[in-house]
Amino acid sequence: MLNLGEDKQKKDYSIGFLLDLSGSMQGEPLEQVKMAINNLLKPMVAENGGIGLSLIHISEPTRPY
Repeated sequence: MLNLGEDKQKKDYSIGFLLDLSGSMQGEPLEQVKMAINNLLKPMVAENGGIGLSLIHISEPTRPY
């Protein structure tokens, strides 16, 4: 059977990011992190699957979002 991609299955993802939001990451370093996360997630979103996303930041006390 010829598969032309019409029945491409959707993929679901579960991803966690640990983000350093301390003073040294402010400005350009933080912008680079945002761009990297965006570049990682774009292809996953394009597949129309589900994305379970956890963001945890560190700087002072750790707290999940």
